[in-house]
Amino acid sequence: MFLRLLLLFIFVPAIELAILIEIGKDIGFWPTMALIVLTGVIGSSLTRRQGLAVWNQFNSKLQTGALPGKELIDGLIVLCSGALLLTPGIVTDFVGFLGLIPQSRALIRAQLQKYISRSQINASVGFNGFSVNNMHAQQNTSSPQEEWEGTPKEKPDYSSN
Repeated sequence: MFLRLLLLFIFVPAIELAILIEIGKDIGFWPTMALIVLTGVIGSSLTRRQGLAVWNQFNSKLQTGALPGKELIDGLIVLCSGALLLTPGIVTDFVGFLGLIPQSRALIRAQLQKYISRSQINASVGFNGFSVNNMHAQQNTSSPQEEWEGTPKEKPDYSSN
């Protein structure tokens, strides 16, 4: 985890700075600044547009009673992409724009879902040096009153408890 944070907060900005310095040498200071501002403006506009589209899809799913899992992940990707586009740099802008294109966002979502699934399977909870692995079978101790099966539109009645 430490190495990932080191990479994220030290090496990525250093690489971005080096790339911007090289671009500044080639095209000049003011065109480089204009490029940074332009990608920020275009990125914020695209983020707003894609964010609203995802929000509308999210609301449509909720109105039909379906669970909006795909839309939640898309919203997270759009949010992170917007943050990357507002960060000055070429690499972060490229990754940010990829997250705003629906086709590439679908690929990112698929990889993110695989990662989340793998993380849930391999997750372990630690407390004071002891850990419990989620792979171990757990006995179902819930009573029939606690269990509920149905569609998201149906609301269970708990008043009889």
